[in-house]
Amino acid sequence: MLKETIGLLVQNADDVIENLREIYSSLKKENEIHAKLNKNMIHINILQIIRHFDSSTTFSLKLEDLNKTKKTLLNAFPNLNYNLLLTKIKENNKITAKKNYESIKIPKEQ
Repeated sequence: MLKETIGLLVQNADDVIENLREIYSSLKKENEIHAKLNKNMIHINILQIIRHFDSSTTFSLKLEDLNKTKKTLLNAFPNLNYNLLLTKIKENNKITAKKNYESIKIPKEQ
């Protein structure tokens, strides 16, 4: 349908469609790169918060440390499911950056 519409306006409709495909492909790759960068930045921010509140300097938080970080984590990550995070700490009495990240609701890529 697009080709027919463009064909009415432009003689080289195939070239225009191919250019559009290339642009779309480039934008898709760029979006994937940005999604990975965003994920990495979230991990870095979580690690910085953990480092600040980690009393044992193990890059993990005990329940008492996690409770101290609640306000900071919720301000930094409004999509954080804090109750889910609390359930994860009960597994081994500590929380890591990975478990923090897993508790953040991140919109799926379109």
